[in-house]
Order: sequence, then C-alpha cells, then structure tokens
Amino acid sequence: MRNLVCAAALSVSAGAAHAATFEPLTPGALGIDSGTEIRGSITVLDPTRQERFNTVSTGAQNVERTLLDGEFKNRASLATGEVGAFLGVTPSTSFAGASTNALLFDVLSFDFGDAESGNVSYAVNYDGILSNTDDGTGSDNLVIGSTSIRIFDVTDLDSAFKVFGSEGSLGNLVGPNSVGEYDPELDEFVFENLVSSTSGGLAVIGAGLEADVLSGNFSIGGADSFIVDGSGAANLFDGTLTDTFFAEEGRIYALSLTSSVTTNGDQPSIGDLFSTSVLSLSADPGATIFSASGMLPGTDAAPDIGAVPLPASGVLLLGALALLTGGAVKRRRGAA
Repeated sequence: MRNLVCAAALSVSAGAAHAATFEPLTPGALGIDSGTEIRGSITVLDPTRQERFNTVSTGAQNVERTLLDGEFKNRASLATGEVGAFLGVTPSTSFAGASTNALLFDVLSFDFGDAESGNVSYAVNYDGILSNTDDGTGSDNLVIGSTSIRIFDVTDLDSAFKVFGSEGSLGNLVGPNSVGEYDPELDEFVFENLVSSTSGGLAVIGAGLEADVLSGNFSIGGADSFIVDGSGAANLFDGTLTDTFFAEEGRIYALSLTSSVTTNGDQPSIGDLFSTSVLSLSADPGATIFSASGMLPGTDAAPDIGAVPLPASGVLLLGALALLTGGAVKRRRGAA
C-alpha cells in the first residue's frame, strides 16, 4: 500500500529558513486532560530543508507559520469548540509532500439527574476549499481535507490521552488513550473502548489514481469522497458529522476533534479548512455535560475531573506558544 508523505515533530523554535531543530514528543501518557495540538510538516527530498512543528497547549491557539515553500494556518479553541487548518504550497522539483492539522481534546462526564445513564449527541459542521494542480506527468498529485471526531471510554485508564508513536519518531501525535487489536478480516484496528468515531471530507486527486483509491491501495485519510481534478480550480465541500451514543453516569470519556490537510506531489495545491469545524454537544433533557476544561460550549466545569498539572516539558511548550500565537483570526463562512 502506498502512503502519503506525512510527518510531524516538536519544535520549540520558529525554525530557520532551510533547517529546523526537532525534539520528538515522548511516547506515553499525556499529563493533561484537555488542551489543543497544532502540527505541520513540509517534506522535501533534500533532508537539510525539512521543517516540522508541533505545539501542545492547555488553552486556545491561533497559529500562522510559513515553512519553506508552504504556508500553514491553524486554529484550535476549547472555548468555541472550533478547529481549522490551511495549507498552501508552491513546491519545487524537490518537494515531496506536506501536512498540517489542528486538534482539540477534552474529557467529558455526565449527570443524568434521576437516571444513571442517557443519550448524548454531537454535531460537527465543516466546510472547505481544495485546489489541486496536475500537469499530467505524474499520477500522485493530490490534496485532502478532512475533519474527524473520536470519543473513547477512558474510565479505567491511568490517563485519558497519550502520545502515539515510537521513541525518536518524528510522527508522534496526541490521541485518546486506547487499546486496540488488529483484525485481519476487517483490515483495521478494533478498539474495545471506542464509543463513537466519524469523519468526513474531500480528496481532489490527479488522473490515474482512481482505481488505487477505490481499491484501498492509496489512502485518502478521513475523506469520505473524492473527485478527479488537476485544473487548479477551487472545489468547495461541506458536511456534518453527527452521532448519538449511550453514556453512563460516573464514567469518563475522552473526546478529540481534528481538522487536517495533506498534500502529495510536486505541483501547487491549496487545502483550506480554516473556516473552522464547529462542535456542539447535547444530552437528554435534564442532563448536565461536564468537561475537564470547563470551556467547551454546552459544558460545565467537571466537579471531579480536573486537568492534570502540566509536566516540566509542558511548561516549556507554553513558553514556546507565546512566540507562536498570533492575533485573533476572523472566521470565514459562506465559502460553500
């Protein structure tokens, strides 16, 4: 199976024009129950010109970065329930791929009044614009934009979230803590404590990739549809991710919401999901939704779930964030 070029690592500096300093995230339990993560990567064939960044915070983030031949913009806010990502690249002949994403994560619990359990619903509205250019000389040029949400029951686990990856890996990322086993018949990992998971988006691919995508030999990530277009035209898309799951009082649930853009190939491309994906939560009448952050719209501060204090490395990250965050970013709607 062919895979897209996609990697990220931790950088606490802004990065030089032709090089970057990396410090991979340490795999294992994450010592906070709510926060945001911003990631981005440009990969070129010349290893001295690769740049990546990864920033984890306990608060809202708005970040704009320019690395090599690409422009990154990310936003993730617990206060508004929004995540958004933008990636525009004008690659050179040495360009191999780029990716970026914005993620928010939080821990939920519930009070169902006289009941011990009930139904909880969520909706995530998303929209974006993708532009892919394919000069016809290669078949791997594409751009993908997607939004995904995952909820896990983490009641019996030592930590709600952990850093996935391996020691020294440049691809480590934050996700809900989970134990999964590979099912060869389904050809996927099955997670015992997964409560709900859904994703949607669009891939705009170059001519020649249709059969590979349809057969599953070429991944388009969280996108649920694709079109063939190498003209560089703006392709608009939107959708809603929604589900209702059964929750029990006294149990805790880890939630993550991600907006992602990935490009592959050596032609210009744009993926714009910066207009944000917006999360809303609701429960049965009379129920109260608590969050560890106490910030997510529709939630109250959890009486018995507090954010674990940041470790020393997290304190350094927050200091680095002060250098990375920009001013308020206006929300664009109506593109679709």
